[in-house]
Amino acid sequence: MRALAQGGFDITLWRELQALGVPALRVPEAHGGLGLGLLDAAVAAEALGSGSVPAPFAAVAVMAPAWLQGAASNAQQAEWLPRIASGEMRVAIALDALDCAPARAPSMSANTLSGQASGVLDAAGATHGLVLLGDGRTALVARLLVVLVLALVVGLVFAVGLVWLITPEPPGG
Repeated sequence: MRALAQGGFDITLWRELQALGVPALRVPEAHGGLGLGLLDAAVAAEALGSGSVPAPFAAVAVMAPAWLQGAASNAQQAEWLPRIASGEMRVAIALDALDCAPARAPSMSANTLSGQASGVLDAAGATHGLVLLGDGRTALVARLLVVLVLALVVGLVFAVGLVWLITPEPPGG
């Protein structure tokens, strides 16, 4: 338990949660999920919390599916939501842009993400991260561990090549 408290990630526990369908709770059935509502997610959160289960939940099973359904194109949803539902893609969430000076807020130019990311929800064991940018857009970052190490060491996030801009579906599309 001490190793987990210091930022570890228990893949065996995660696989058990996958088998129970936890990552698929809020992913629509059309994308391989269970399509359940917030009340169902709240019940799962209460059960996990009462047992002090040291595993990602809020970001990967609740926030990321909702965020992608609201902000991503149909093609992006079709690519990423099934991977979240299966548990293959564990998404952390960085909302620093809501609470930092505009000059330090995460920003994106070409495939380079930079800025501050000091508080990342469900970072332990994450394979990807959703980052709210200072201009209101969202970036999806792969290989989050490298990004988080940089964030913890120097307070900056740098990722090149493995960053996708989340783009909403065009009107009428």
